[in-house]
Amino acid sequence: MTRSNTRSLLSFLPITLLIIVIALYSYGRARDVIFGPEIAITYPEDGSVLMDDLLVLQGNIKNAAFITLNGRQIFVDEEGTFNEKLLLHYGYNIIEIEAEDRFNQKEKKRLQVVYR
Repeated sequence: MTRSNTRSLLSFLPITLLIIVIALYSYGRARDVIFGPEIAITYPEDGSVLMDDLLVLQGNIKNAAFITLNGRQIFVDEEGTFNEKLLLHYGYNIIEIEAEDRFNQKEKKRLQVVYR
């Protein structure tokens, strides 16, 4: 390799690394917008059989501007955690939670529980 080729390669390398770093940073910042809201229900598990008619639904939601639980709006704390009380009907119950971000991307979770 000649000296001029080595110099051009050494001048090209920092620019390439800078472009890669900018691209990775941009992806990290835009990831929430790209993938939309995320819902994680921590209690109860889907398909659970419960013995108490009062259920405290617990979970976490990320990147959401508007959240509904069975059609009514709910709110989360600063970390995105929610604790909502629901009165179950005897037998089979379906619980739906939906989150929407400011770009109208939606995520919906359906939970099925049985109260005996």
